[in-house]
Amino acid sequence: MNLLSRAARCAEFVKDAHTGESFLPYIGNGTGGSSSLYGMVLERRLPHDFREWPIGYDDLAPWYEKAERLFEVSGSRDPLGADSQTLRQPPPLSPTNESLFGHLQRRGLHPYRLHLASRRHPDCLLCQGCLCPSAGCKRDAHTACLVPALAKGDSQLVTNAKVSHLEASNRCVTAVHASVNGTPMTFHGKVVALAAGALSTPRILLASDNMANSSGLVGCRLMRHAIDLFVLTLSARYRHAGESKELAMNDFYAGAGSLGTVQAFGMAPSLRYLRNQPGRNIWKMLGPAGIPISKLFAGAPIVASILEDGPYPQNHVAIAGNTVRLAYRVQPDDLGRRSKLRRKTMGALAALGPIPVFGTSDRKALGHVCGTAVFGTDANTSVLDKNNRAHSLDNLYVVDGSFFPTSGGVNPALTIAANALRVAKHLEEVM
Repeated sequence: MNLLSRAARCAEFVKDAHTGESFLPYIGNGTGGSSSLYGMVLERRLPHDFREWPIGYDDLAPWYEKAERLFEVSGSRDPLGADSQTLRQPPPLSPTNESLFGHLQRRGLHPYRLHLASRRHPDCLLCQGCLCPSAGCKRDAHTACLVPALAKGDSQLVTNAKVSHLEASNRCVTAVHASVNGTPMTFHGKVVALAAGALSTPRILLASDNMANSSGLVGCRLMRHAIDLFVLTLSARYRHAGESKELAMNDFYAGAGSLGTVQAFGMAPSLRYLRNQPGRNIWKMLGPAGIPISKLFAGAPIVASILEDGPYPQNHVAIAGNTVRLAYRVQPDDLGRRSKLRRKTMGALAALGPIPVFGTSDRKALGHVCGTAVFGTDANTSVLDKNNRAHSLDNLYVVDGSFFPTSGGVNPALTIAANALRVAKHLEEVM
């Protein structure tokens, strides 16, 4: 577990409520949270994504802009997007992606440069799924937010701390109980901002005598996106990982019948990497036969389709003792939409020999998890108000992905960051 923690990986098991299996989710943990391992994609939700939100796109737009500047996002304007964003200029397209860009345009589609929070140093390998060894190249919550804040000298960061529960009285959180390096400690504050992620935030609230749960929705309406991958076997190959994540398109996301975005995901890994994965491993089982099969994929571009999944009550997070218990299945309505997005993506990429690697309902990567403490205007149907304050408490705010009423069809990281800036401004005004 220490190795996982040093690699910023979550070291706590989650239990699948359907299978009974315990697994380690592939999400970031520690300073920077999930962003320490994220793929650096910072995309805005589109205006239609806010239909069921207590705030609209225009309310978040100025905070999107601030977050993009803070994280030094580079990319080009989405032709189907809501407005003209001012982003850093990305480096030139790699030859492989230049060809892919032209292919999509010739099909009447609208590709653009993926919005990435990376300074793209000359030797950048777009450290997706791992810590970046080049200080500051990967812009995450640690490098873009925590380091500058701590440099001011008026705040303190306590690490190796696990919060067990909160204590409240007379509509206020009065204490935060934690274990710091194994020693019990209690913290007090005028305001408590809970940002433990959409798995651990409900765990803490449920373990705190069902705190902020008068609506019964803490832990409910879990969303995590239904993500499918497509390996482009007839495309030119990438020379290295730093060339891989450069394109996106929203032709199947914008407008009526919104499904989700399509974006470059990375490159197919080597056989050595594939055989080094834990658990039951088909690449190990293939033996020598795995060598020619892996060559079909190695270095090939991988494209991902990200489907918006709905806020269904049967998908939820609960606690069993000290363990998070997760129940999630892609529901029937979304299965039909997923099939439609698969067909559209396969059609757009047909000439490039796409081989689908369809995601499953029990995938261990939980990087897009959201919706377990939703915000809204009605205390009977939401956990938080429109400023992310718990309806039943005057000083408890939740500022991670838990607040999402709907998942949208793009990566949630930029919306989480922009909303945190919005809530911070609100706290400045009320404190």
